[in-house]
Amino acid sequence: TESKGAKLKRGEKTGSVNLVGLKLKSIPKKLYLIGEKLRVINLRENNIEKLGRDIKVFTKVKALDLSLNRLVSIPPSISCLQRMQKLLLSGNRITTIPVELWSLQRLEIVDLSSNLIVDLEIPEESKEKSTALAPNLRELNLGKNSLKRLPDTLGNASNLRTLKVDANSLTSLPQGLGNLAEIRKISCRNNDLDGPGCIPEALLRDTKLFIIELDGNPIAKDGKYYKLKGFSAYEARCKEKGDKQIHGGLPVTKA
Repeated sequence: TESKGAKLKRGEKTGSVNLVGLKLKSIPKKLYLIGEKLRVINLRENNIEKLGRDIKVFTKVKALDLSLNRLVSIPPSISCLQRMQKLLLSGNRITTIPVELWSLQRLEIVDLSSNLIVDLEIPEESKEKSTALAPNLRELNLGKNSLKRLPDTLGNASNLRTLKVDANSLTSLPQGLGNLAEIRKISCRNNDLDGPGCIPEALLRDTKLFIIELDGNPIAKDGKYYKLKGFSAYEARCKEKGDKQIHGGLPVTKA
C-alpha cells in the first residue's frame, strides 16, 4: 500500500492527490505546501474536523472532495478557490454555509447532502455585476439536512438544472424558483410540502422542469398535486417529452 508521503509526492508531480480513507484528523501540512500545484484533491472518508483559512492556497484546484469527514463549518476563505468546479462535502456535520461560497464563478456541482444545515443564506445579486451567485452552478444537492425553508434568492442560479432537497423539513418551495430558466429536475421527496401554494406556479408553468419528485409529502397523497396552479402546463410539457409519469410514483396522466 502506498504511504501518505508517497501519495503526496506523486500528487505534487501530477496535480492530483488521493488521500482517501487514511483516518486523517487534519489536512497534512505538506498538502498546503504543494497547494498551488494541485488541480484535484480527494480527502473523503477521513476524520478531518476543521478547514483552516490556509485552504486559500488551493487557488488552482478544480475538484475538492471532503465527503464523509467530521467538518462542522466551511471557512469564508473558500472564496479564494476561484477555479473550483466541483465541491463535495456530503456526510459531514456542517450547520451553516458561508455566503462566500456562492462567489465561486466556475462552480458547477455542489454536494452538501447529509449534513446538519439548518439555514441557507444566498446573497442578492449585485446590481453592478452578477457575481452574487455562482453563474455556472448546474447541480446542487441539499438532501438530508434540517432545512425548513430555502432562500428566494436560490432562483438567481440562472444555469441550475438539478436541485435535490430530499429529506428536509420544507413546507413549501420559494417563489423565486420560478426564475430558474434552465431547471430540469427537482427532487424534494420526504418533506412536508402541502397546500395550494407549496410549489410555485411559475416553476411548474414557465420553466423547463420535467421531473419533480414529490413522494413522501402530504401534497402527494390522494392526487392533491393535480390541483396545484401550473400543474396542467407541467403535465403537458412532460407529455411532449414522452415522460408519462412524475418520478417518485406520481402519475402525470389521470386514470
